[in-house]
Amino acid sequence: MIKIDKVSRVYDGETPVRALDEVNFTLPEKGMVFVVGKSGSGKSTLLNVLAGFDKPTSGSIYFNNKKISDFTNRELDYYRNSTIGFVFQDYCLIETFNAYQNIKMSFDYKNEKTNRQELDKILDSVGMKGYGKRLPKQLSAGQKQRVAIARCLAKNPKVILADEPTGNLDSKTTVQILDLLKEISKDRLIVVGTYFTGLGIIKALNKERKFRITTQEDKEKLDKLKQEEQLEENSLPITDDYIEPIKKLDTFTFMYQMLNHLIESKQIEPDKLIEYANMF
Repeated sequence: MIKIDKVSRVYDGETPVRALDEVNFTLPEKGMVFVVGKSGSGKSTLLNVLAGFDKPTSGSIYFNNKKISDFTNRELDYYRNSTIGFVFQDYCLIETFNAYQNIKMSFDYKNEKTNRQELDKILDSVGMKGYGKRLPKQLSAGQKQRVAIARCLAKNPKVILADEPTGNLDSKTTVQILDLLKEISKDRLIVVGTYFTGLGIIKALNKERKFRITTQEDKEKLDKLKQEEQLEENSLPITDDYIEPIKKLDTFTFMYQMLNHLIESKQIEPDKLIEYANMF
């Protein structure tokens, strides 16, 4: 669905900042993809160029085989308003609007009508049934993010871009939100930008044991860990078959199709799980 071809983004200034450096990868039509990196590594920049909010300095982004830079203004507006949904770290809810009104905004922007029954259905889908009349100040941080996700789903986007969606949440709520996004990703693509790559993310994954590490740096890190720990065969549920280094991706780690809950798999001891989680 989305192809990124040699995309770079350089911010001019006295000392130019190269946020993206010839990034290449392809995203599927559905599933959950994590873009993982420390603060300042370019995660938000990548999501912004994918959303059409920003333009690459060089390279191209294709959606359904059509270059986004060739979109007319009308096509670009449609792409942003209908194809792409965005979830923010700080929720971006209007404080004077209740949950119903915040979600209804998505319909208003598309000049579409809705009703209370439809809004209740959307709230129910994110575990917020009965909270429609509450203002943001009456909700917890996790509940605010659920309303923000509901507002995004009201657009029925093909792609959801989530920029640090759990950055303001505790570990328990983080797992709940990632579980929710995982469920939503069954019928659309979700790209999550995050710095949090420890146990919280791994516990939120489902049951297929596949990881994809796409930087040479991380492949070398994994090889070193295997050598140092002299792990027994099958004690670490990852093989070289799942490692596909992509050069020039710098600090990004894409954990692609993360469908595994390592604790429930019972293929790794809890102490080894912590060691493995901390590797990312």
